[in-house]
Amino acid sequence: MTAAEAINKQFGKECWIIPESWTVWGTPHTPALQGLGETLLPDGTKAKDGAGFPGSFWTNALWLKK
Repeated sequence: MTAAEAINKQFGKECWIIPESWTVWGTPHTPALQGLGETLLPDGTKAKDGAGFPGSFWTNALWLKK
């Protein structure tokens, strides 16, 4: 048995939900849009965009460059 077959069998044993669709994510913006991915946490580290939800991002640090 190949490794891929073993993984598929294990996945089949433990799968709770079988995905039936997918979403293509993107963040359209213009070069004038600044601050994407720059949200700072109180300890000074950068926050992960969207708190880990794919395709989402924080807007509180965005600004437009003239």
